[in-house]
Amino acid sequence: MDKQSRLQEKKHQRFTWLQIVLLLFELLSVSFSYIILDARYISTRFHIIETDISVSTAKGIFLLFVVGVFFVLKYFGLYRSVKTNPLEIFCNLLCAVVTIAVFAMIIDYFNPEISINEVSHLIAMALQIVFIGIGILIARYIYRKKRKEKKAVVICHHTDDAIPIIFRAMDDKADLFQSIEICFDSNRTRWLKEKILCADHVYFSHQCVIGKRNELLEYCSVNKIDLSFVPTSANIVINSGLFSSLDDLMTLDIRSNQDLEYLVFKRLGDLFGSCLLLLLLAPLCAVITLLIFLQDGKSPIYKQERVTLNGEKFLLYKFRTMRLEAEKETGAVLASNGDERITKIGKILRSMRLDEIPQLINVLSGAMSLVGPRPERIEFIESTTKDYPEYRYRLTVKAGLSGLAQVKGWYNSSFQDKLKFDLYYVTHCSFALDMRILFMTLGAIIKPEMSKNVDFRTYKSEADFLTIISKRGFIVSKSKRGIMIEKAKRNDSKNKK
Repeated sequence: MDKQSRLQEKKHQRFTWLQIVLLLFELLSVSFSYIILDARYISTRFHIIETDISVSTAKGIFLLFVVGVFFVLKYFGLYRSVKTNPLEIFCNLLCAVVTIAVFAMIIDYFNPEISINEVSHLIAMALQIVFIGIGILIARYIYRKKRKEKKAVVICHHTDDAIPIIFRAMDDKADLFQSIEICFDSNRTRWLKEKILCADHVYFSHQCVIGKRNELLEYCSVNKIDLSFVPTSANIVINSGLFSSLDDLMTLDIRSNQDLEYLVFKRLGDLFGSCLLLLLLAPLCAVITLLIFLQDGKSPIYKQERVTLNGEKFLLYKFRTMRLEAEKETGAVLASNGDERITKIGKILRSMRLDEIPQLINVLSGAMSLVGPRPERIEFIESTTKDYPEYRYRLTVKAGLSGLAQVKGWYNSSFQDKLKFDLYYVTHCSFALDMRILFMTLGAIIKPEMSKNVDFRTYKSEADFLTIISKRGFIVSKSKRGIMIEKAKRNDSKNKK
């Protein structure tokens, strides 16, 4: 046990040092980006050499800037980017660079002696993206070279609970798993603890027995073993609680974080953003409208009743991607893979999410926001809330053009997974989160496979799941206590071929 703890400690220390070095490099990159603009420009515009600003004042301003940049980089977590999705890294980098530029402009505004023009800020932003991007790439390369194949344990109540975790763990490019063992929580706690000690990462499904899961979670934490667990809707709501106390009794206060200030500035952002995007995308909208009209000579705009804040109904606008009156015979049915109702142009528009552009009119009118849970039809809400009462919690915020479920999930992600993302947004909504989602929306458009209606994780039974795992080059051994999935050695895989 002591040996295992020491190995875990060394692993965390190596990873921590890599993060510290990357954070320091990012700080230097931001500072250096403003220094190397132009030596002559710095000497004449910053007046560092002249007497308009003292050396002590310059040092104080520089220290304030560095401290502010440190908190921005720490908040957006760029120093943790060695294990993050590349698309999310790029979006966080853009958010951080824009925030740093705004912070620099604020310092510039209150200190006229060090005026910097807008072009210089843009050049500095470009340099920061290049320098920090290079640093992240080098850190990711070092991490991938030094990383070792891991052993994972999935603790669940039934095999079906573990299958979604296993597929995603296998597709995770940040970590390489030599083996993944499924352990049922019906086993003795002592035996489960022995399995946990031999693992590098432990996953808990949401179906685990709560009492046993809490004990094992505490055991993982004490032994410094990485752990993840699939949260329930209640876990997400509780996680939004703020520390408080009732005399000497510790409490968690769960309150709405949509204060008046946030709502006012968000509405102003919606107005500005929707007007700007409508102007910029007007030529593209004209082309799309013409193509849809030439296809069948019918209306290119599709109107449908949806639900937004507090259950209010409104008419949602979209570019028509299906045949006219496509639901006349079937009624309200969600689009499926290979849906014959979708037109040829509609497939292209859906893959790049361009059919959503007319909803900027809904944002401008105030029925929707740029960021928020996607608006649903009243028929689906009524049928869904019978099985999932927490679904109505989505209606405490305005429906959005893009949401956390759209940028973090797939087009065909399960309803439960999308609902959890929406609940997280509702309980954690903020300006910073809205910025991240907007930047990640651009990535989702650039990366159209996120919109594909193809589920490569589908299976019909446990036997199908084991067959798929075997085809991926893993050896599967089943027992009463669980299932062991191990990566086949090269010699074994060659013999099989």
